[in-house]
Amino acid sequence: MNTDKISRILLFVFAVGVLLSPADEALAIKSSPNAPPLNVHPAPRPTQEWTDKSFYKWKSRDIVKRFVENGLEVEDAKPAYSISPIPPSESTLFLMPSVGKNVGGYVSSYNSADDLREMKKYYEGMDKDPEAPAWRVFKKDNILVLISGRASEEKAKQYEKVLSEMD
Repeated sequence: MNTDKISRILLFVFAVGVLLSPADEALAIKSSPNAPPLNVHPAPRPTQEWTDKSFYKWKSRDIVKRFVENGLEVEDAKPAYSISPIPPSESTLFLMPSVGKNVGGYVSSYNSADDLREMKKYYEGMDKDPEAPAWRVFKKDNILVLISGRASEEKAKQYEKVLSEMD
């Protein structure tokens, strides 16, 4: 393109912009004094209120640490987030590569016995086929441990044993 055509295009774009911009203050968009700021930050991760402080005893990372100390397979442990019906207070996800790629366990802590009971029931409800369970589910105090159903029952029981011996 030659410079003459470029100049005409730029002039046209400028003219259209001027014509379309509100010349009258009545057409201009004004922000209200009560309008929220434009740099809105994402909402913080929801957490549950502590309904029974005497119930809350362990954090998920305490349990995962104990698994490691007892020689159980725990790799790539990291905080996890849940979209379950009742969100845990906090949780940790870990992998067990010997069982399969992206297979492992999930440890979560709850603030009340009712929440823990409901979530245990929820996860156990996923186990429609006893020969191929989705999860092997264990609980102690305020902790719920899910071990992938792809892990053998014997392997899962090792995690259950360590959990049951927590004091």
